[in-house]
Amino acid sequence: MENKTNSPLLEKNIGTILKRQGFTNNEVLIYEYLLKNGRSKSGPIIKHTKVASSAFYEAVSSLTNKGFISYEVINNIKFYNPETPERQINQLQNDIGDLKAISEMLGEITSAQRDRNMINVYEGNYGFKRAFEEFTKKVNNKDQVKIISYNTEYEKQYDFRKFFVNLDKGIQERGGVAKVLMQKELQGLFKKERAGINIYDIKTLPSKYFGPWAIDTTPHEVLISIISDNPVAISIKHPIIVESFNKNFDYLWGSAK
Repeated sequence: MENKTNSPLLEKNIGTILKRQGFTNNEVLIYEYLLKNGRSKSGPIIKHTKVASSAFYEAVSSLTNKGFISYEVINNIKFYNPETPERQINQLQNDIGDLKAISEMLGEITSAQRDRNMINVYEGNYGFKRAFEEFTKKVNNKDQVKIISYNTEYEKQYDFRKFFVNLDKGIQERGGVAKVLMQKELQGLFKKERAGINIYDIKTLPSKYFGPWAIDTTPHEVLISIISDNPVAISIKHPIIVESFNKNFDYLWGSAK
């Protein structure tokens, strides 16, 4: 029998939540189906989710081991039921306690012991954002950020655009300023999204100059980044390299419009 529930949680896309917990796409499809429709045989689940039969039983076994579904046998036929994720909740609560303990241990390490290398690589969405957060939080007291970025691909990166706008708000709050070299075609979008943020001096370069990368430079650090399906950011703190990037930016700035 179908429940046809209209839970607000399902409207928020429970798949996103489950995938953050390491669920496969097939596991998500099966669990979502059971949440919406209640107890079901394998046939209707496979038909509506379009999960291959071989993959279905692997996913069901995994969901059963995780405690997200159970089954009962009626007339030699298995019927699957969705279950509350109590086991997962309890595990997460235990993990939170362990992570807090690790955080306290890290807090006891001296700043000298925590200093990063001259060159550090950050991968994935989380690592990419973390690199920029660490880069920008050091900017204050009229420090100047020099940015070569913003090609037309930037328009497609809505989530990252919001992220960068929030970073720029933080730079303004801490008293930093920025020089930006970008494609002329993006000036309108850039300024519209940053209405009320007044830290920029903007010039443009020909579109053929820009690639999929961006270069952000301060007096103390260079951050080279590439936005892709697996974004990467490379932090360089070697003083000679940082100085050369600053000089390169100043040369480009002098020839920009």
